[in-house]
Amino acid sequence: MNKKISFSQMIPVLIVLAFFAFLILNALSSQSPSKPQSDLAKKEVSESQNWFFAKPPTTPQKPEAAEISSSKSELSNPTQELQEWVRQESLSLENTQANTPDKEEKLRKIVNRLPPSQKIDLKNLALNPERPVNERILSGYLLSLDISPEALKNLSELAQSELPQRGPPTPHSADEIQRGQDLALRYMAVDELAERALHEGPEGLSRKTLRDLSNNALSPEVRRYADRKWRELR
Repeated sequence: MNKKISFSQMIPVLIVLAFFAFLILNALSSQSPSKPQSDLAKKEVSESQNWFFAKPPTTPQKPEAAEISSSKSELSNPTQELQEWVRQESLSLENTQANTPDKEEKLRKIVNRLPPSQKIDLKNLALNPERPVNERILSGYLLSLDISPEALKNLSELAQSELPQRGPPTPHSADEIQRGQDLALRYMAVDELAERALHEGPEGLSRKTLRDLSNNALSPEVRRYADRKWRELR
């Protein structure tokens, strides 16, 4: 079985992303020490940090989110039901008592029972910049648990996809932090492909997919990252 990021490590992933965002903001600030930061810039930094660390509503939640129905005939709208399930599960990311190996195994079983169309929905959730970051990271993580024939295709398309067009990132802005999050999601998919390639031979599909990403990913940062991961396998 491939080595995975445990479910209990999802919270550190968020913290690491926030930490790197903080370092970027501080580095940019130190480049122009003679200029005091404007009130507008301070407001943008504050709002972007609050956006990243946004807490879920304090409304009491059920101990466990309802599982997705495994029968299509029971679903009036499979896509909406999946989105609601991901939303509920994402609320538990900060609950370390709920993030156990048993929970990870439960998620693995659920993901591998989903029809191909709903795995595409997970990929679209991960790529949707309008969704909360917890939901996007959880969606990308769920795709990494998939062992079905379409798993490599979904991971590849996630990593290869173009970054949202927001224009040149403005220092100290939410756009700059969101760009870092967009890249981190794609790096997560590259990491999973590299992990799978470790357990394959030289002609394995994961290795080939990783090599293709190093040439064809639409983001130059992702191309460089995939190339580095591919070279580490040689």
